[in-house]
Amino acid sequence: MKQSISSHCLYFQEYEVGASFRTGARTITEADLMLFSTLSGDMNPLHMDEEFAKNWHYGKRVCHGMLVVSYAVGLINKVGYVDGSTIALRQTSWQFRTPVFPGDTIWATVDVKNKRKLSDEAGLVSSEIKVFNQNEELCAIGDWNMMVALRKED
Repeated sequence: MKQSISSHCLYFQEYEVGASFRTGARTITEADLMLFSTLSGDMNPLHMDEEFAKNWHYGKRVCHGMLVVSYAVGLINKVGYVDGSTIALRQTSWQFRTPVFPGDTIWATVDVKNKRKLSDEAGLVSSEIKVFNQNEELCAIGDWNMMVALRKED
C-alpha cells in the first residue's frame, strides 16, 4: 500500500485496478466540530450539547458523519495523486459504522476497484474509501467515482 505524498497527479492511464493508497492522519478537535456545525447549519444536540449527549446512546457527543467524510477527502487530497488530473467527483455513497468523537484521530485508505475510459479526454475511476480511527476501527466506508483526465500523448 502506497503511503507518501505523490510527486505528481495520476492520470487515467496511470491508475491500476487493485492499487491502494493510505493517507496521513488528522485529529478532529472541538473547534473543528463547532466550525462544521456553524458552516453546515447542523446544530443537532448530539453534536453540540454535551449534557444532552450524555443521556443518549453513546454517552457523549459524536462528530457529524459528513465532517468525517469531508476530512477524509481532504486527507486523500493531501496524498497528491488527485490534484491536477481529477475533473470531477461524479458519484459517492457512504455507510457509517463506528462513531467518531471529538479528539479522535482519523485516516483513510483508497482502493482502486475499477476504471473505464469515457472519451479521448477522460475516464472514470471507481474506488472504495475506508475511514479508520486511532484504534484502527472502521468508522466509515464509501464508494466514489472520479472523472479523471487522460494524459495527452506526445
